[in-house]
Amino acid sequence: MNIQEYISSGIIENHVLGLTSPAEDAEVVKLSEKYPEVRQALREAEDALMNYALLHGKTPPANTKDKIFKALVDQGQMNETPTVDATPGFSAGIGETKTHRITRVLAIAASLLFVASVAFHLFKMADFRQQIRQLEQEKTDLIAQNETFMAQIQEAHQELDVIGDPAFKAVVLSGVPGHDDNRALVYWHNVSHTVYLKPTNLPELPTDKQYQLWGIVAGKPVSAGVYESHDSQQTLQQMIALADVEMFAITVEPVGGSKQPTLDQMVVAGKI
Repeated sequence: MNIQEYISSGIIENHVLGLTSPAEDAEVVKLSEKYPEVRQALREAEDALMNYALLHGKTPPANTKDKIFKALVDQGQMNETPTVDATPGFSAGIGETKTHRITRVLAIAASLLFVASVAFHLFKMADFRQQIRQLEQEKTDLIAQNETFMAQIQEAHQELDVIGDPAFKAVVLSGVPGHDDNRALVYWHNVSHTVYLKPTNLPELPTDKQYQLWGIVAGKPVSAGVYESHDSQQTLQQMIALADVEMFAITVEPVGGSKQPTLDQMVVAGKI
């Protein structure tokens, strides 16, 4: 169960207002005992209900009752003075019954209005809580995007440093028969023998495969390592340094690479 989605659903506010079923009530209680987040949200909803009642609960002015009765008399809903009957006690009882009925109706109406106001307040609180979580998620996403952009900028600076260094020789690796559209670039430093690989047009591989770079040294293949990136086939990656390289080639190998190249899985090659 996703607890944050459960809290944001509004069921806790409904529980506090008494609008949930017995099964839902039992679920809220059970989850509040198990999860501190639910317990905290339940406490906040109960506190909000109490604070709202304290904040908005007001004692009506003393003359409110008289004003209500006068309005009812003006509208013809009741007599200003009860009709005198041969049985005064009976007449008084009728007047009193009408008065109690009106008072009770007004009290019920006021209670319903109060409950509706509190419900609206709690629902808005739940909505605000959801908006806060969305803003927090957007903030997290922006931070992640910023980190990605910074990494890309750093990679671009690294690539410019390599390309701008005249000691690095760019070796174009072209597609072998059957892979004619494939392309890659190798930057090889003729003094330090540092090697960088940049695939420019290589298909994305299954998760159990990797591209492996080979240098042909004295007629024999020597591994320069595997290309680590599966997501971005345009990233410049430093490989294992090799000296006295005659040519470079790339093969498709199992994850982690192979000790010897799988020749029928060669995709690109190029001489220095």
